Amino acid sequence: MSLSHVYGTFRDFVDSSLRPVVNAAAGAAVPMFLDNQDIESVNSGPWIKITALPGSHTQQTTGANTNTFRKTGAFVFSMFDDFGSGDERVVGIVDAVLEHMLANMTVGGVVYSPGTPVRVGRAGKFYQMNITLLWQYDTRA
Repeated sequence: MSLSHVYGTFRDFVDSSLRPVVNAAAGAAVPMFLDNQDIESVNSGPWIKITALPGSHTQQTTGANTNTFRKTGAFVFSMFDDFGSGDERVVGIVDAVLEHMLANMTVGGVVYSPGTPVRVGRAGKFYQMNITLLWQYDTRA
């Protein structure tokens, strides 16, 4: 398994499984952007940027034919809504993402944490909350 596999599997999961949950929580279609996608077109309303962060690669076990290596990282969901419109909608989106991830802790062989929400506050003309989802997978060599 590679980072490309992790990112691709997660991207597919977001498109097929998570996006409908987010849209239902917001009551409208919510634009979701991954790394290296143009977010300049967002002027108002809720939207999400997902950042992929690679982490450490460590050896977990050593043996004749049982060397296990663990790769880790995180996906950071940055959720935005118009500043001054209250936090109900963005908190509802955060809750929906957290609940959905609890029901989908393993996707494509990658294990995810339940997620950690953080209130960031004002970010320019938007109000922001983040969720950090840690991920890991093991490979044997």
